[in-house]
Amino acid sequence: MLQTKILSNIEIKQAWLDELLELFPELDITIANTTASLRPKWNPWHNSIWGDFDWIRGMIGDADIRCFVTTFERLNSIGITSHYGMYDMVDRDLNYDFYMGLPKKFDNRAIKNGFKSNFVWIFVHEACHGMEKQSSGPDRTHMMEDQGRLLELLNEHRKRYNLLIEKITLLKRLIQLYEQLKAITLSSNKK
Repeated sequence: MLQTKILSNIEIKQAWLDELLELFPELDITIANTTASLRPKWNPWHNSIWGDFDWIRGMIGDADIRCFVTTFERLNSIGITSHYGMYDMVDRDLNYDFYMGLPKKFDNRAIKNGFKSNFVWIFVHEACHGMEKQSSGPDRTHMMEDQGRLLELLNEHRKRYNLLIEKITLLKRLIQLYEQLKAITLSSNKK
């Protein structure tokens, strides 16, 4: 399971969570409410204001996926006007960190990709950026989204994640069997 912590200053609807878990059942989601606003930070590489990912990590704590949710209007009020969501492009700690500002209008990109809510569309979009970053290839998130294939990209990464979990589980079982065999051998050598 991917431990997922969402910090939000808006209501997260149950229907959104149901849709997200239907598409991405590996998530173990915890939601915390806050009155805080996303802290802005100047991004010199893009010559614009983005959210402060160090602040997000500090506010949310340890998790595989850390997400701050607000409205697009609130992002605009702190000077973030160029995007609905953003993932941390430079952090390499194998966690997915992102924020999202939900627009009022149901976005055509969400509709084109088969989503029922902007929340799930942006969550999947930003998570795919993080998963693509970790796969060491080019980031195909926007291309797949433009083609209406964002869920296909998510499922590709879910399969990769599930294979990794199967391998880890198998390795743990092999270690347990080795330890048992070692204990039996030591026990029989003492006799």
